[in-house]
Amino acid sequence: MVQKGPNRKSAQLPIGAYFVESGKITREQLEEALEHKRTSGGKIGQALVQLGFVTEADLTNALRQQGRIYCINLSHGILNSTLAAEFGEAQSRRHRAVIVNRIAGYTTVAMEDPTDIYAIDEIQLRVGTRIHPVFAEPSSIDEAIDYIFSLDGVRVDRGGSSVEMLAERARSEAAASSVALDLPVNPGGKMRIKRDANPATVELAGIDQDEQEQVEEVVDDKPVVNLVRSILSEAFREGASDIHLEPGPDSFTVRFRIDGSCYEKTTVPVAWARPVIARIKIMASLDIAQRRLPQDGRTQFKVGDTRVDLRVATTPTIHGEGAVLRILDGGRQLEDLSSLNLRDEQRAKLSKIIRCREGFVLATGPTGSGKTTTLYALLKELADPERKIVTLEDPVENVLAGITQINANPKAGLTFAKGLRSILRQDPDIVLVGEIRDEETAGIAVEASMTGHIVLSTLHTVGAVESISRLADMGVEPYLLGDTLKGVIAQRLLRKLCTDCRKPMTPPAELLAELGLGAVEGATFFEHVGCEACRHTGYKGRVAIYEILEVDPEMRALVQSNANTDRIHEHALAHGLETLRTDGLRKAVAGEVTLNDVLSSTS
Repeated sequence: MVQKGPNRKSAQLPIGAYFVESGKITREQLEEALEHKRTSGGKIGQALVQLGFVTEADLTNALRQQGRIYCINLSHGILNSTLAAEFGEAQSRRHRAVIVNRIAGYTTVAMEDPTDIYAIDEIQLRVGTRIHPVFAEPSSIDEAIDYIFSLDGVRVDRGGSSVEMLAERARSEAAASSVALDLPVNPGGKMRIKRDANPATVELAGIDQDEQEQVEEVVDDKPVVNLVRSILSEAFREGASDIHLEPGPDSFTVRFRIDGSCYEKTTVPVAWARPVIARIKIMASLDIAQRRLPQDGRTQFKVGDTRVDLRVATTPTIHGEGAVLRILDGGRQLEDLSSLNLRDEQRAKLSKIIRCREGFVLATGPTGSGKTTTLYALLKELADPERKIVTLEDPVENVLAGITQINANPKAGLTFAKGLRSILRQDPDIVLVGEIRDEETAGIAVEASMTGHIVLSTLHTVGAVESISRLADMGVEPYLLGDTLKGVIAQRLLRKLCTDCRKPMTPPAELLAELGLGAVEGATFFEHVGCEACRHTGYKGRVAIYEILEVDPEMRALVQSNANTDRIHEHALAHGLETLRTDGLRKAVAGEVTLNDVLSSTS
């Protein structure tokens, strides 16, 4: 707050004489300060503070009493962070000055020495407006500069977490001001955002919750923007697959899903829930006024030079809106078959399956089991300038050079079935359909694989053989399925043991019995422990286990005759099918996973 209240008598005195007159310092101390000023430069007030004869508060009060300059109490709440950042850190530190705000063509600048006309002229030239210089305590200027410019307002030690630092700031900050900000919306008009006690507390007011309005821009609420940016960046760097933003009665929790398990990253005051969700919605082009219904969207952000794709899903809860952000692999290195942790026999079998000129290949497993990664690896193997490859996904998870990729959009009417019909008119050689969701899509995919196309897709089933009966249940004729299906890849992702802390263990007889094993001799198994390297979880990364079913002539005949699942499974086992559990046990013996995880992920 700018204050000016001159005392007529004190205004006539130099600052040093004022302190002597008021009894703050002695004449000897004034002489010492004058000598210090002559040798080190600066102002007499600065010299008195540096020598410890007066405090910064004493100097501020004296300047206010003199009435020669305006003085302000520089706090984060009155700073326009955008203007201050535009001025630049180097200039701010060189001039010991911070831009506070801009009103009616005048830029208010807090300075350690607001009488420095050379600095004022340079600042005025740089910002392009008239300058209103005011005095602020040097320590508050230093703190403001650190706040604005240290990692976008967060000073973090090397190896520290900017998310946690921002969360700590959110928990400790409480501004005393209430500010109303205008937020433009379509069509026309204004939407009001009210920010009170907490600098990030945003309350939408004056809008109909049932109206669907497209937000064009939002006020840059720096603490909120910084928090969201840090959450996204740290989640990507830590290898998270999902970010969970969960409102509760007393706090707003941020959790990351890493290696298949969720863990709490931080919590912030519940007042931050709405502005954080609003910021996410703006990024994903969702309606920030609609808080009663779930919404889905997509967006992108950058970590360094890497573009990262996000799938955003918001939902109302009893404590307010929450959101889950799926981090897609658009910014990460695309894997090929050699990097999928396949054994040589498995890789050879997969290569044989996709060497066909036409046919249907499926990847199956639960959500988050790596099906899309496997299909992308197959596409990379199949990519050839002489082939036309088209994908239809919801959403596109990785941009592939030389491949036509289409985002399915059911809300706009572009379903997998309609999109697949359109793709078949584009003269493709290879088609990737993100998921077989219904009878119509299944039928079109099978028909496409009969007419000279290789069709890759995913399906949610528990195993490779079960996919055959699932497609039959979806209305695909057995004779068509037998003719077109070339292979099925069932897979799971298991948590990989941390090699820094895992320790050998002797599995109990009950566990071995559940896994279908007898006494095991000569094999070493491991269990998780936990250390700094794995965030005390005992696991670091994930590893895939596979069940690869190749449809040979005998199995084709079984499928066409509508044989039951048990009979098909017996034939597959007799002809070398290695089940998910068998592959998991191999990796347990290799010390990569635990027996408990193999048991819980396979049947």
